[in-house]
Amino acid sequence: MKKLFVLLLALVVAGGLFAQATVNGYVRGVGTYSEAAGAFAERARLNISYAPEDGAVKAYVRIQDDAKVLSVQYAYATAAYLENKLKLTGGYLDVGTFDLSSGISNYVLGNVANGGDFDQVSGFVAEVAPIEALTLGAALLPDGTKMGAGDWAFAAKYNITDLGAIVASGWLASDLGESIASASFSFTGVENLTATAGYKYVKDAGSVYGIIDYAMDAFAVQVAPEYDFDDGLYIEGYASYALSDTLKLGVVGGYDKDGGIISSTTDSSYLFGVEAIHTLDKAQLEADFYYDEVAEWSIKTTVKVSF
Repeated sequence: MKKLFVLLLALVVAGGLFAQATVNGYVRGVGTYSEAAGAFAERARLNISYAPEDGAVKAYVRIQDDAKVLSVQYAYATAAYLENKLKLTGGYLDVGTFDLSSGISNYVLGNVANGGDFDQVSGFVAEVAPIEALTLGAALLPDGTKMGAGDWAFAAKYNITDLGAIVASGWLASDLGESIASASFSFTGVENLTATAGYKYVKDAGSVYGIIDYAMDAFAVQVAPEYDFDDGLYIEGYASYALSDTLKLGVVGGYDKDGGIISSTTDSSYLFGVEAIHTLDKAQLEADFYYDEVAEWSIKTTVKVSF
């Protein structure tokens, strides 16, 4: 695997000299210490993109090595026609045109979203802009069996000048009751503020959600609540302050009535923490302290170098 990774890098760098390719990525190490145990994890990421000046054709590949396990995170190509009024994308996708989601902290939370992104799924997405403010999307996402309703997803986005955007999306299922749909409005009519509110239907369950972002100068804050009509309230929030161009401090917290969303590894109903991020050129050092009712306290230190 390592030899393959090195060979791919060499080929891409050589190709980049002749074919307008861009190569970047990072190497990262994360150490976590808690009362229960200590752990270390490493990651190497390589991003390869190709985009000539006319922008008619683009390609992107992300290769990632997590704890010595090599994987392809994304691999897709996009072709644009009619002055970008029609875009066709195919491969292992990352299309975020219709995505509305939370997440400021680098490593925790970020669990509220409208479900409008086509992320790490294989298939094709067509985006059509029949008028300047409107974008329509249709996705064919075959699952390897006989084609049916479950292979399709649809989305739409309408921008309202100086006010915001209306976004709707739907992922069909063979059993329509198992489908996913959402309708949202993202308000951007006030400087430094974005306020999103919407309704989601996810496999026979409904919820309402919001994402509020405010940033001014060195200060930024995000609050993202979601109320599930079956499971109750979930809410997460983050606030940060930049002490300088290189040092940022933040506080993060979340509450989940029934547990299971706050963390992928515990069923804690709450989490809070403090984060300190120091950036120096292309290197970043982050020191975090978190507490939840299951894992109790943990200290995380991250060193990341980008290239």
